[in-house]
Amino acid sequence: MLFYGENHKDIKRMNAGNPHIQTIGDLYNALYESWSKETAYRSCQVDWNEGDRSYGQCAVTAMIVFDMFGGTIHRIRNNDGSTHYFNKIDIKNL
Repeated sequence: MLFYGENHKDIKRMNAGNPHIQTIGDLYNALYESWSKETAYRSCQVDWNEGDRSYGQCAVTAMIVFDMFGGTIHRIRNNDGSTHYFNKIDIKNL
């Protein structure tokens, strides 16, 4: 599965933890298998589909990425009034 930032999939996490999740790529694979309609943000559940498993998962995913890889969490407001959360990770310091 491809994801935005795929070219950085080998970034190592900054703290110890689950030995099966050591890189951003490992985390993405685990999250991909975990994401479902039931784990999507409530207002997104009606539009959630298997073809876009990450839909409605951005806020909690951003918190997990922040916890494991540091950086910062950002929020933007979309034209439709909804919000989107994403991370920025300083790969120079990893």
